[in-house]
Amino acid sequence: MADIQSRPQLAVTNLPGLDQPVGKVNDFLSRFNTEFANPRARKSCALLLSGFHGTGKTTIIENIAESGWGKVYRVRKDAKVSEIRDVFTNAKLNKPSIVVLDEIEALVSKENAMSHRITGLLEEELDILANSPPKFMTQVLVVAATLDAGHIPASLRLRSRFRTEVLLPIPDTAARKAILKSMDLPMHPDLKEAILDRVGERTHAYTAGDLDDLLEQAYFISEKSFNTIESDNRYLTEEHIEKAMLIVRPTAMQDVTLKPPAVKWADIGGVPDIKKALQQAVSAPLEV
Repeated sequence: MADIQSRPQLAVTNLPGLDQPVGKVNDFLSRFNTEFANPRARKSCALLLSGFHGTGKTTIIENIAESGWGKVYRVRKDAKVSEIRDVFTNAKLNKPSIVVLDEIEALVSKENAMSHRITGLLEEELDILANSPPKFMTQVLVVAATLDAGHIPASLRLRSRFRTEVLLPIPDTAARKAILKSMDLPMHPDLKEAILDRVGERTHAYTAGDLDDLLEQAYFISEKSFNTIESDNRYLTEEHIEKAMLIVRPTAMQDVTLKPPAVKWADIGGVPDIKKALQQAVSAPLEV
């Protein structure tokens, strides 16, 4: 136990705007430094992060990897069965260790022999790791990320496997403001907080990654404006960000397309009174 406590802390830190998911991740990670009175209190050593592009999955993984708690082993999204087996073998031989499977759905979600073999291997390896000494978690952390947990086979979501899932949501207004204010932005100190409050309120559906892209575009726009005027004032302004918002749209909305319904009005049978009331509700404002 003393050796476990003397290691660098296994925790995610300094990620503004992700308080709730980070809290859940750290609750899971704390188990690796815990002595359990009841062996059944131990759970799987595997953590699954899910969420849309740019919500912070990879950022959390990199934060864990950079903690210094253990040697990091990465499984590529195109890895073969033999390569994955070697990763787990080395991770078990060099504890404490961290096995990272970013974009795990690329490995296990396809309906082919390779995906089925990889799924079976991961089940086997996670079951072995779950059978750790009675009082402690195995000192091999397995952390994976996916866009959609529904793409992960149900057999990999059992108690000894990826039972713990943390969903990273698209940030709300408060989270967006926290993310923006955590960035080291060259803005006028007297105006910075008020501008970022307004930007945070106007960037609905923007992920942390989108906000980073937005500010990068704003920097580009500001540089172009600086080249056309003689001034020592090189602050990033609200105008620069507003122009960038016309270019950088939230990725969560890019795949949303509205299609007319296949069912026509004439196809709806019955309920004549309701249909008449709906027609009047639509047409009445137009007849004024």
